[in-house]
Amino acid sequence: MIIVRCWLEHLFNCAFECAYFDKGVFNPEMINILFNNDKTIPLKFNIEEACLWANDDTFHLQFYFEHLSISKSFSINLESVDITQEDLEILFFMSVNEGDKFPQIYFCNSELIRVYDFILDYIITSKDCSKMNGRMH
Repeated sequence: MIIVRCWLEHLFNCAFECAYFDKGVFNPEMINILFNNDKTIPLKFNIEEACLWANDDTFHLQFYFEHLSISKSFSINLESVDITQEDLEILFFMSVNEGDKFPQIYFCNSELIRVYDFILDYIITSKDCSKMNGRMH
C-alpha cells in the first residue's frame, strides 16, 4: 500500500495535457484510505483536457468531481451508462456551482439534455448565476 500511495502522490504532483478515462478509474474510497484524509496533499489529478467515455462498470461520477482539477475542458460521453437521477443531479451541481473547476463542459449524450433543462430552470429562477459554468456544449 505504501508503494501505491507513493506513486499516487507523484501523479497528484504532475500536470497532464490530456487524460482519457474509458476502461477504469481510481477507487475514490481507496484514495481516501491511502491518504487518511491528509489535507497537506491535494488529492487531484491536474489535467488540461479530460475525456470521459464511461460504461456501467467504470462510471463513478463522484470520482471525477472530487479528484480532477481541469484547466481547459471536460468532455463527458455517457452513452453506455444507465444514467440515474443522482448522476443528473451531480452533473447539474457541477454545471451551476463549480464553474471555476470545469471551465468548459461538453455533454455528449442525448440523455444529458435533461441536465440542460435543469440548468435552464435554474437560470430562470436564480438570482445569482456567478458560480455557473459559462461554457457548456
